[in-house]
Amino acid sequence: MQVRYVTVCENCRLRKVKCDRKLPCSSCKRTSIDCKYKTSAKRLLDNNNTHDPTVVSDIGSDEFRFPKKIHISTVSPTDEEYNGNEYKSDDIDTINVCQEFHHVYVKPNTVRCSYGPFTWVSFMKSDKTLRHIWNYIDFLGISNLFKAMEGVDQESLNNYNCLDHQYLTGIVLSINPLSIVPQDPETSESYLISILPSRKVVWTLIRRFFKIVYPYVPIVDERDFRAHITRILDEESFEEIKFETINVDNKLDFAHLGTLLIILRLSYLSYLSMNLKLNDTSNISNHDSKSLERKFILNNPISLQLVSLAKEYLNEFDMFERTSIYVFQLALFLRTYKHFAPDEGDTPDGCYVQVLTSTLVSIANNLGINRECSHDVTERGLFRKMFIHLNGLDSFESLTFGTPTSINYRFIENKFAKFDPLTSNLVDIRLEQEIISAYDNLVEVHDLLTEIYTLTINLNVPVSIEVLGTKIKALEKRLVAEGLRIGSDSLKDSFEVRQSLLGFQVLLTIYSILFVHYDSKGQYSQSFSYIYNAVRLIKIYIIPFLRSLHEVNDNVLVISLLPLVQSLYLKIVLVVCSLLLRNNVSLQKEAKDSDRLKSLILLSISLRNTAIEVLEILSPFGTRYYYFWRITRGCNGVLKICYSRDFYGTIKDDPSCELNFSSLEVKLLLQLFYEEALQGNEFATIDLNAVINASIPEISNDYISGIDLNKFWYIVKKGSKSTSSSTESVIETDFNHDEPFDFDYFAGFYNEFFNGLDQ
Repeated sequence: MQVRYVTVCENCRLRKVKCDRKLPCSSCKRTSIDCKYKTSAKRLLDNNNTHDPTVVSDIGSDEFRFPKKIHISTVSPTDEEYNGNEYKSDDIDTINVCQEFHHVYVKPNTVRCSYGPFTWVSFMKSDKTLRHIWNYIDFLGISNLFKAMEGVDQESLNNYNCLDHQYLTGIVLSINPLSIVPQDPETSESYLISILPSRKVVWTLIRRFFKIVYPYVPIVDERDFRAHITRILDEESFEEIKFETINVDNKLDFAHLGTLLIILRLSYLSYLSMNLKLNDTSNISNHDSKSLERKFILNNPISLQLVSLAKEYLNEFDMFERTSIYVFQLALFLRTYKHFAPDEGDTPDGCYVQVLTSTLVSIANNLGINRECSHDVTERGLFRKMFIHLNGLDSFESLTFGTPTSINYRFIENKFAKFDPLTSNLVDIRLEQEIISAYDNLVEVHDLLTEIYTLTINLNVPVSIEVLGTKIKALEKRLVAEGLRIGSDSLKDSFEVRQSLLGFQVLLTIYSILFVHYDSKGQYSQSFSYIYNAVRLIKIYIIPFLRSLHEVNDNVLVISLLPLVQSLYLKIVLVVCSLLLRNNVSLQKEAKDSDRLKSLILLSISLRNTAIEVLEILSPFGTRYYYFWRITRGCNGVLKICYSRDFYGTIKDDPSCELNFSSLEVKLLLQLFYEEALQGNEFATIDLNAVINASIPEISNDYISGIDLNKFWYIVKKGSKSTSSSTESVIETDFNHDEPFDFDYFAGFYNEFFNGLDQ
């Protein structure tokens, strides 16, 4: 017999009134009646944890610890309680993040995209001020500000040579005249021989992978992989001669070859520095073996053609039918490559990012990788690491974009990876031990992130802001204690900094969401506290860390961090511009003799400088990473719209675009930028004229190549066939978003309001 669970108290059920399911519920509390529940499908929570997920069980120390606790959501509201987009609560200040910030973009008959509530798209569409910029971009006809390639004159490409830049960035299109990848596997054998580098290059890169890259992609067993490649290609050799034959015994060998091609490409990328000058082989010394090896590899690049061929190999297998572990490994390698690769990379809006990851999770479950069912202890250890890696991709996507997780922890049996020298998946046992030890330090922050995610990503049940605030404070306390810095070269520090950076991104996202939530409700004192915390994180922790990335020598660590940095890039600039726009609108309405005017001018300049600083720090990455180039162009344009006279004509009368903070609150924000002067009550001594005419912050441009990046990326994307070769033209406006920042562009805006002020 099916049991019907009652989720309302007895008194409300008998009276047929709404029950908020607390203990006691608000109705019983109001009437001083003893509140009782006859039957419940869930453990009732006290008032302070009404929306906290129910803890089902604690996992022991040997079980899979991402996270330690398995969560299920609270019971959804009944139809009476849920009305449209509102969930009524009498006693608790709540927010339904998904209802307020989840956006579905529909373009009739062509595109339908669902953007998670943590994405930059949802933030821009939900913030009433930034929404004006979105509409203004559409009005001007420059929708490709964040999207397609900039218009490129085809004739200008005829004499355009970017081969040098391809070599400096590692984004080499072709090392063979045959540019079309054959789709027939038999034909592709001869094609592979023609594009495969020499034996010395291949085996040097394989060795490099298992020594340097493997800790970030631990999804293959070294002995097993080497055995297959030796059988297919030949015995390990470091002779500078080409392969003449390939021994393909069965179709599954194409999965091994595809995995090899991605390993070669990832290992090659690990030699490349963000400082393009260091990638110039003429600048590399011949004094030691490491330098000679690096120089040799950079002179023998792994082109994008090998990645294209690996994709064709995967297409030979129907993953939606019965498949093999080796096919799954190839698919997981390709997913990881897309996550890290400079030529591809995950889209910054996250719209379709999780489709392949969720498919891989389903395949992993079908293969039993989520189970402890392998009789081979070496294979069992590999499965554990593979699942940790897949979980890392899934967690990154869910926490970055606010999308549902693909992994359900109630169906995971894997125990946590343990070190055993007899079952190591690496020949280097010490490295295997270091990898597993490094995983052990990630659990605490991951648990906190999972709790916050579980609270906020619930379409039907709002979260108590008080409960959410408690979780956020616990996370920030933990992150601040660890700091956001790259210390030693240990894997432990490398893994921890990735986890901490993800944590800071989640904090910035939640603070920004709560700022917009309270601002839209007209509760400005609450909105101030959250935007203050957001700016504080940006200034004190995130920007110093971003600046330090240019000095990191571990190229693989940088590659692993950049998907996170890419997402942070957009969010930082949009958060700063959201505050900047409100400030500039209020600035134009402020009386000339107002004491508040000086504060508004100083805050505007400080916010502008912060946005420019972030763009200057991260724009060099656009020379190597496709999406960094696109993001820089888009953010550059948004910042310049913040100073467009025509744009302010459309928003100056909108009260939702004003900065509704008190003079004291404005000064508190200023203190983040002028800490010493304002702490000493020396605000009046700040020379406003000097601030207005001061030079704009600029980071060293040593990393920036003089190449035309518009043309470079057009050629790369057209050559790799991974992006539509759109050649839309751009309507000229009162600003050119691709020009570098110019002092004169901004100075007039401030001088207009500065004139006539008493000094």
